[in-house]
Amino acid sequence: MPKAAKSWDSDYLLPDESFSVTFAEQGVYDYYCIPHEHAGMVGRIVGGEPEAHDWTKLTGAKGDLPEEAVKAFPMVEDIMTKGIVRRA
Repeated sequence: MPKAAKSWDSDYLLPDESFSVTFAEQGVYDYYCIPHEHAGMVGRIVGGEPEAHDWTKLTGAKGDLPEEAVKAFPMVEDIMTKGIVRRA
């Protein structure tokens, strides 16, 4: 996440519930589903035109996420080129 951005937490959502967040800073935002992170249930949002140092060679999340979650993040370059990347 961009340094100036605030983190968010949707908490657990039940069927038919929703959550929204507004990104005020441009950059790369990684998110994941806590109960399903071991299955690679993750997402990456690229807002605006992040500066190269924000995402160059960024292939996964940093921190204590399981290996499956880190490998599931699409590459920023693919998102910038294709607009959307979906994986099954």
